[in-house]
Amino acid sequence: MADKKPQPVSFRRPYDGSRVRVWKEFSDPSLTKQAPKDECDINRIVNKFLRTGVVDHLANKQPRYLDCVNVTNYNDAIDIVRNAQSEFEALPAAVRRRFDNDPAAFLAAFDDPALRGELEELGLIEPAPVDDPPQADPPPAPAPRANPEPETE
Repeated sequence: MADKKPQPVSFRRPYDGSRVRVWKEFSDPSLTKQAPKDECDINRIVNKFLRTGVVDHLANKQPRYLDCVNVTNYNDAIDIVRNAQSEFEALPAAVRRRFDNDPAAFLAAFDDPALRGELEELGLIEPAPVDDPPQADPPPAPAPRANPEPETE
């Protein structure tokens, strides 16, 4: 047998030119809306800020203020929200559906006096006590006569 020389082993390296390019061609039209592309372009946003000094691409919502006096920390706040969510989920499906499965809408209904009757019908609150209308004072008893007349038969 003839002496065979071992063949050198070649390894692929990042820059040796043996890389195989992989690509996918998309022929369908894009579903991405192109109309707001200029509003989203960071270069245009920065250039506008440099010209005007105003950042107006942010959401323009009014700030909300919340009374958080009784909430001592983040964990307590999360516990309150989770408890409210679990109690809401324990309600019958028809009640949850009435409030679009939204605990916030459910809680807001209790602050709306116009919905009191509906909440009573759903059995969520006790009906308001009906006060008896004030009754007129009974007529005064006739005063006794000073000289009663004798009865005649």
